[in-house]
Amino acid sequence: MKVCSFFGTNPGHKKSENEDSLFVDDQLGLYIVADGMGGPIKGALAGQKTCELVSKKIIERIDFFRPLITSQDPHKKDLLKEAFDELINEASNEIRSLVKTDPSLKGMASTMTLLWICQNKAYLAHVGDSRCYLKRANQLHQLTLDHTYGQLAQSKGISKDVPKAQALTQAIGFSKRVLIDHLLIELDSSDKFILCTDGLSDHLADEKLMNSLDNNLKQDNIDTLIQLALNENARDNISAIAISIELNKESNITSEDKTRFLKNLPFFEKLTYKEITKIIETSKQSVFESGDYIISEGDMGRSFYIILKGSAEIKKGDLSLSNLKAGDYFGEMSVIDGQKRSADVIALDKTLVIEITHQQFFKLIQSNPQLGAKILWNFNKRFSMIIRNLNQKINSNDDTEEFNFLDI
Repeated sequence: MKVCSFFGTNPGHKKSENEDSLFVDDQLGLYIVADGMGGPIKGALAGQKTCELVSKKIIERIDFFRPLITSQDPHKKDLLKEAFDELINEASNEIRSLVKTDPSLKGMASTMTLLWICQNKAYLAHVGDSRCYLKRANQLHQLTLDHTYGQLAQSKGISKDVPKAQALTQAIGFSKRVLIDHLLIELDSSDKFILCTDGLSDHLADEKLMNSLDNNLKQDNIDTLIQLALNENARDNISAIAISIELNKESNITSEDKTRFLKNLPFFEKLTYKEITKIIETSKQSVFESGDYIISEGDMGRSFYIILKGSAEIKKGDLSLSNLKAGDYFGEMSVIDGQKRSADVIALDKTLVIEITHQQFFKLIQSNPQLGAKILWNFNKRFSMIIRNLNQKINSNDDTEEFNFLDI
């Protein structure tokens, strides 16, 4: 894998001091943007300390973290988040300790958006209103949500135009316990990321951000972005890191393919790109050879499966009921009620599937209430449609036997 980056920063039109800080290490694949606050001196120190402390702690524990980022095991993904929660809060509390020993630093805090590229994965940790964007398949996706009162109001269905809309709800050094957003991203070849402070994102529309990222990324791309923000009379500090990914091996199934498959399922309709990425992060990917049993009749069902590649046959005893192809799914009721499987599903050729377990499904919706509400609403709509269709069959005296995939 080849990773390269370009970066730049500018104090903007109003501030004489630059309170933004950056950490860039292509060899480690580690990138951080931090936007300090609290005034020129305190803000610059907060940003510097955030980058310094977090990067140092990661490097000290690098052999612990790398296997967690690259693992397919959902439990190790959970451990990754828990460990990063502790690491980032350690850094945050060290900044709080500086304030306790020097009261003149009161009010010092910083945003932090971190991206760590490791093999074919990228780990994202986010606090504050700096941002991370992903450019993939000629589309730009915002992967972070601002931790501001305006964004909080919007998430509750209220207008973003509330008092102190730009004020932060989370920041490094801000409170005893910082709440961190995490995202684990499967990389595709030619993925490009932008990490930036709000001095850039507040002034440039997504279209300008996307168009600035050429296929062959270079320093001119960053210089142009900063100049565009200055042309819009940016008053805040402006900082950005652009990162380009080239994977050594093209996958038969890309992350974009997985996203497309999931977005087409009724259970995940109207989810954002970031939310679909969360679903993929929660899932486990497995390969079955021809003749392998993906599920067996009589086993306890605790997982929902989506076929990404290949095909499978649904059988009950010796009776063949149906064939499944890429994009089809089965066992979704199992993530809700965990009943015994009523049929076998057998791979007909080499078959790649995504598995979402009952445990991971409920952990996801508990930790992301808004996402959980969307998914459960979609499940409810799907089940309601099935019940209505069943009622129509009963009322029309249709005695045609039709196997219901939900029963598997």
